[in-house]
Amino acid sequence: MAEHDTKAMEAEEKKYFEKCIRCFRFYRKHALVDVKKALRDYDNLSEAHRNLLPQYRAQQKSLVRCIDVNYMFILHMLQDVDGIFVQDEEETTLSPCKADAGPKKEKFDEKKEEPTEKTPNSEEKTESKNESEQQTKSENSDTENKDCNADNPSESKDDHTNVQKEHFHNDDKLHHHCSGGNHGGGNHGNHGIHHHDNMHHHNNVAKTNSLVDTGLGLTMGDMDRVYTTLRQYVRDWSVEGKEEREKCYAPIIDAVIARYPDPKNVDILVPGAGLGRLAFDFASRGYNSEGNEFSIFMLIGSNFILNKMTEPFSAFLFPWATNSTNNLTHGDRIARVNVPDVDTTSIPRGTKFGMCAGDFTEVYCREENKFDVVAASFFLDTAHNIIQYLEIIYTILKPGGHFISLGPLLFHYAGMDDQSSIEIPWDDVERLLRKIGFKLEEVNDIHDVPYIQNKNSMLKVSYDCKFFIATKPLS
Repeated sequence: MAEHDTKAMEAEEKKYFEKCIRCFRFYRKHALVDVKKALRDYDNLSEAHRNLLPQYRAQQKSLVRCIDVNYMFILHMLQDVDGIFVQDEEETTLSPCKADAGPKKEKFDEKKEEPTEKTPNSEEKTESKNESEQQTKSENSDTENKDCNADNPSESKDDHTNVQKEHFHNDDKLHHHCSGGNHGGGNHGNHGIHHHDNMHHHNNVAKTNSLVDTGLGLTMGDMDRVYTTLRQYVRDWSVEGKEEREKCYAPIIDAVIARYPDPKNVDILVPGAGLGRLAFDFASRGYNSEGNEFSIFMLIGSNFILNKMTEPFSAFLFPWATNSTNNLTHGDRIARVNVPDVDTTSIPRGTKFGMCAGDFTEVYCREENKFDVVAASFFLDTAHNIIQYLEIIYTILKPGGHFISLGPLLFHYAGMDDQSSIEIPWDDVERLLRKIGFKLEEVNDIHDVPYIQNKNSMLKVSYDCKFFIATKPLS
């Protein structure tokens, strides 16, 4: 690639990274818009009708406090985030995880008054006193005197982060790297998080592309990615997400253990790794594990949970606070979730664990015979061209290696006029696997599989997923 093309690509990547940071920083202001509208609509009711809902105003105030806590969580997530991208000499080397070295981590501190309905009790640590905390506490004092103050000075600034794009390097625990290719293929507007949850529908392109802030150039789709990232913590790193992980991850983990009972020197790739839980679960069992993720939002989130958390349940958030519909009780809406539910430093000595940033087809298109297992959950339908996915997976597997997959066929780019998308039914996927060279060892149906589901919501969407194990022949 010509030098000027490389510089242009790096400039584009930096610009997109800065936009992601702006999205996170805009969270509070955006989330409070609905609260302000709810209060206006309540005030426009007749006095008789307002008297029938005497608790309504206090409930909205409790949502403001939840949103403030979530914003605090985000500010901690963004601390030192510019340091996660550094240039490495050896692009293809997966740096070993050194969890036993006891990486220095940061504490999540929140002293604000919490909502009182259906909020779990747990001991909290209150030692950190950084600038972002003081700023958020000041905001909270304002909200105690007013119903809702959405004008946050820190969010009105165009606060760009100075970042060098290509590789993550995070102290001495988890190392993000990229073994080739760029991050976005040029069109970031329709790239990022793949929504399988019932809160967002990517086929509603008009709504997704509608601007929520013209000055910052942020769309509803951009903000959806922020909300999905916060909810992904429930799925991947909370006690509340355990049942969902049992459906989505456990069959894959069990299949790997059955075929590779001794984890030593077994190399596993987890594409579409999200916040990194499946990749971590393999590494915590002693398997060499590499997660691959395309979304900057998810990569920032995984960096926080895997590198910055002090201990189990050392942080918390209110992931459903912005969901105004299908709530059984207000307490369900302000339910608190503690993360992480495990010790993220519990990686056996000598185990390799990393997260690779980049588009799967660009990062791995030049790799051959590298992994014993490709373990994919809700990944296949993120492809523009599923045939290319399957060919690359076949190539990167070692002879005798296994492709283990679980998920639906939602197809991320379906309905997007400016994106190519090959959408096929399961029977065609099955035929493709055989034509490419795989031997289908097992195919099962797994019913009622949720994705980032609020168990207390009146609206639930689940998938009937295909689970299969495909083997690359020895010769």
